[in-house]
This record gives sequence, C-alpha cells and structure tokens, in this order.
Amino acid sequence: MSALQDIVNYLQNNDIDYDRLEHAPVMTVEESSSIGAHQKSNPAKTLFLTNKKHSRFFIVLVPGSKRLDLKKLASALGEAKLTFANALELEHHLKTYQGAVSPLGAIFVTDSKNVSIVLDNELKKDEFVGFHPNDNSKTFEFSRTDFDKFIRTLDLELLLI
Repeated sequence: MSALQDIVNYLQNNDIDYDRLEHAPVMTVEESSSIGAHQKSNPAKTLFLTNKKHSRFFIVLVPGSKRLDLKKLASALGEAKLTFANALELEHHLKTYQGAVSPLGAIFVTDSKNVSIVLDNELKKDEFVGFHPNDNSKTFEFSRTDFDKFIRTLDLELLLI
C-alpha cells in the first residue's frame, strides 16, 4: 500500500474530515500559491529538521509566508544547531521525499521519543490548514478542529512556538 493510501485510511479510521485537492506537483509554497493549490487554507510550510547529532527530529509547521530563523528555533528547542533532515531520514521517519514533507507523514513515526511536532502559534489562528499528504500533487485541507483532532491522535510531543 502507498503512503498516500495509508494516510487516507488513517484519517478515515480516526474520523478526521478533509477536502482533497488535486493539482500539478509543486515543490515550494510559492509554486503552490501560484497554481491555487489551496482553496480554503493559507499555504503552510512543513520542514523536517534534525539536530547536529541526527538524534532528534522536528516536524516544523509555519505559515507559508514566514521566514524561519533556524538559529532562533534551535535555541528555542534547546538544540545547538538544526539542519534539514536528509533524504534517507525523510523516507525512514515520514515515508516521504523533499518537496512533499507533511505533518501527515507523522503517522509513520516509529520512535516517538525522538520526533516532535513544532507548531507555529500563527497557524492556530487559521480556520483551515492545508498540507500535502506525502504527495506534492495533492493538498488535503482540514478545518482547525479536524487538524487538532489529527494532532491528538499522534503519540508525539507537540511544541508551540
């Protein structure tokens, strides 16, 4: 079964509603905005970061228009340095690839003590949020209530920034 189908099944099994949008593959928030990949939601960035030792990982969610300062974020998370996880780490932890990183990939995390979700407080203000379902030719849009429900189903630490 594909990662996409696993995500769809997970959402159905947990009674989490979403709207599914199909579009041309996009690699960046800018591309996503330019083709109208979001109908109800503002684009959001999802980054998969790791500490210097590659022993801790962070699924970081921020508004698409926000420029993230990795040094400040590292300090806020108690890490000396953060870098982008590599392709093997993306596949191992989230079953995804660069350009399709998604909080929905968190359902595949098997070592929950070493992976955390970091959510920018600005995203909590949006009525709807949208993310790739580990496939950058699709966007799943969730109401705030359903996305919060999704986060609660995960066995991962949630950090607010």
